[in-house]
Amino acid sequence: MRTENGGWIDSIYDEDDTVVVETSKFVPLSIDWRPLAHGWAMGIYAPEVVAAGASDWDNLVGTGPFMFKEYVAGSHISYARNPHYWDTTTINGKEYPIPFIDELLYAQIVDESTRIAALRTGVMDVWHTVPLVYGDTLARINPELIQQKWAMESMECLVMRTDRPPFDNHEVRRAMMIALDLPAISRARYGEWVLRGWPADATTAAYTPFEELPARTQELYDYDSVKARQMLADAGYPDGFRFEIVLPSYDEVIDYVTMAVAYWADIGVEATMKVMEPGA
Repeated sequence: MRTENGGWIDSIYDEDDTVVVETSKFVPLSIDWRPLAHGWAMGIYAPEVVAAGASDWDNLVGTGPFMFKEYVAGSHISYARNPHYWDTTTINGKEYPIPFIDELLYAQIVDESTRIAALRTGVMDVWHTVPLVYGDTLARINPELIQQKWAMESMECLVMRTDRPPFDNHEVRRAMMIALDLPAISRARYGEWVLRGWPADATTAAYTPFEELPARTQELYDYDSVKARQMLADAGYPDGFRFEIVLPSYDEVIDYVTMAVAYWADIGVEATMKVMEPGA
C-alpha cells in the first residue's frame, strides 16, 4: 500500500484515538478496509529499515522460524532453520525448541498434474491449496494424506476497465455477470458451489442472507443468456463486442476464465485471453 517504490497511500497519522489514512488517488482495493487492519499489506517497517533501503532483501530482518537461504528462478525458494528462534512447543509435558526441520523448500512446479504427482509420491509434504476436484481421488488412492478444507477469505473476480467503453456502462457489466452460470463454473473447477457473502460471510454479524438482498442483486446470480444478450442490445451493443483479458498463469484462473469466455461467446461477446506470468 505504501512502499519506497510506490504505493497508493500518501500518509498515515493519528488524531487522538483515530488512525487517519490519506490518499490522492482512487484504488479499487481501498474500498476493502481489511488490508488496512491486518494481513500481508499491513507490515510496518522500523525507521532504520526504511533508511537502509527496505527493497533490498539483505536489509530485511525478522523474528520468524526460518531465514532466507536461496532463490533459484524457475526452480525453488529455500529457507534455513533459524537457530535463534524465540518460540518453543510442548509435547507430552516436554518442551522442545522449534522448528523441528532444518530446511524449508518451496518448489516452483508450474504444471498442476506434476504437483499432484509430487504430493501423491511424497516428494511434496504440504500443499495448502489443492483444488477441491482432487479431494475424492486423493482420499481413495492416498488415504494416508491428511486433508483439511478451509474457506479462503477472498473472492475470484474479473476486474473490468470501468473508465472506458464498453465496461463504463453499468448494464453491460450486469449483463456479463448474468451471462455466467456461476454454480456450474464453480462445480466444474472446485467441485462444489456455496454462495457466500463477501467481504462478510454467514459467520459474521454483518452478513446479509441472499434472500434479503435487493432483487437487482439477486438477479446477478440467475443465469440467463437470453436476458444478458438483450441487456447488451439495450445498452447499445446488439452485435456484442470484443475485448482482451489479461490473466496470471495460474491453472485455476485459466480454467474459470476459459469457461467464462465460452459463456460470453453465447451472447455475442468475443474475449481473448492473454496469459502472463504473475509478476509481469
